[in-house]
Amino acid sequence: MKLKIVYQVIAGVGLALLTVMSSCSKQNIVSDKKITCTPDSFMLLPDSSNQVALNLQVHIPKHYFSKRSRLFVIPVLTDSDSIVAKYKPIVLDAPIYRKKMERKWVLDSIADPYDSIAQRVTNTKVDLSVLYNDTITLPANFHKGSLVAVASADGCGECRAISYTKIADVFRPEIKKQLHLNWMTHTFEIKPKIREGKGVARLEFAINKYDINLKMSNNQAELDHMLSDIAPVLSDSLATLTSLGIYGLASADGPLKFNTPLSRNRANSALKWLLAHIENGDKVKKIARIGSRPEGWQPVLDAMVAAGDADSTMVKNILTRYANFSDDVQERYIRRLPIWNNIKKKYLQKSRSVEYTYTYIIKNFTTDEEMLQMYELRPDAFSEDEFLHVAQITESAEKQKQVYETTLKYYPMSKIAANNLAILLEKEGKVDVAEITE
Repeated sequence: MKLKIVYQVIAGVGLALLTVMSSCSKQNIVSDKKITCTPDSFMLLPDSSNQVALNLQVHIPKHYFSKRSRLFVIPVLTDSDSIVAKYKPIVLDAPIYRKKMERKWVLDSIADPYDSIAQRVTNTKVDLSVLYNDTITLPANFHKGSLVAVASADGCGECRAISYTKIADVFRPEIKKQLHLNWMTHTFEIKPKIREGKGVARLEFAINKYDINLKMSNNQAELDHMLSDIAPVLSDSLATLTSLGIYGLASADGPLKFNTPLSRNRANSALKWLLAHIENGDKVKKIARIGSRPEGWQPVLDAMVAAGDADSTMVKNILTRYANFSDDVQERYIRRLPIWNNIKKKYLQKSRSVEYTYTYIIKNFTTDEEMLQMYELRPDAFSEDEFLHVAQITESAEKQKQVYETTLKYYPMSKIAANNLAILLEKEGKVDVAEITE
């Protein structure tokens, strides 16, 4: 009997995959690592035929699935409360699984339904990168939602999911009849283009030490990820880094007076590593800041809730009762719980989080000539104001429509772009009447 994955939307988090009654494969998969995609979480705007090109690099971490399993990565379209559509999956066969399917065909003439698209993987112990390139069609009445990559290693892609990764937001102006739209104009203003980024490096340290050992746990990959976030800003000729902050999160377990300077020193170690691996490290050092703040007991409670531990209510009651007190006070009462040893064994994190935040300014484009030229080269560097000005000085309606579509990819809440794009589509006869989606 074929079972379907059970889905539930959790507010503030997105799509979570819960348990099912049974599965095709009972592989013991550890899913603390997540699949990622490049580009990372962007906006998809379908064309007038409700189609959109999806071109991604899907990155699968080492040891994500076993050598005896088949991994599915399935693009799933969701709206606010349900699954809307599923699309062609990526199918990866580990060595032993592939041999098993070949034996079934030879011995029992059992055909593999995914044979035409399954890709062979020679080694699951290394990081993998797979291209996904397809054109997907959205349902006729779909207007706003998300595209999510669901990973499953159950052998059929139907029974049990490991994790999910958000690919993109999906948006198109809602279509309604008997509505009249007026063309909207825009007054261009030069404003500072300030952008910001942030991330978390989960590093493992020796007990009560702050030196970074790159051979411990996943330290090298975590630091490389931080570098990959910040280095492109420094190498971008249009960007100027204006601030960089790295903050260690002080563990709630143990005295805060000890953990606070320890976490600050760990943040400083992460900063030193970063400065040694970027261009103009000495210059960046002048604007860099380090610090520390309490991590609190909320991550422990979250881990217990995620594990379905009924005893999580004990911890929740303490955090609620002593919400206005320090971590040390909360710890005192949590340690008195009869479940303390279980908490210490299962839910205290081995890794320590180091958060990093950075801000940078993008060069303004001020003349019509410069905007038209840079629009073709670097649309990612444009503000909404600059996009709308390019649309106004563009001569052809077709080019204008393309500029508004690009604007909505980067600024999906742009009312002027949505309004004027709907009017242009109506003039082409592709829609009767269009309304801005508020």
